[in-house]
Amino acid sequence: MPHPRSRRSRRRYPRPWPLAVGSELIREWTELAVGKIKFRILTPTQCVMDRLAAFCFWRDRQALEQAVLVATRNEVDIALVEQWSNKEGRDEHFQEFLTGLARARD
Repeated sequence: MPHPRSRRSRRRYPRPWPLAVGSELIREWTELAVGKIKFRILTPTQCVMDRLAAFCFWRDRQALEQAVLVATRNEVDIALVEQWSNKEGRDEHFQEFLTGLARARD
């Protein structure tokens, strides 16, 4: 709902579901409640996979930094990220992520 003093009308956005990271469909997510509104959001593990996908597919080094940052500040299933990377054929990118993660934790 727009702010009462806003001149903009209520906007409707297309539903982005089903969501995928690489070739893997996201079937589960977490929710964040803000007041009465619930937002579907990626888990930290899915977020790391999404950022690694940007790094792998678009050579976005900032996305790699974001993946490392998310992994250092949240509980992330590294084994699941590795499985995903292997399935996507991106083992070398996963190794670069692990190197960045080790540096960030030192």
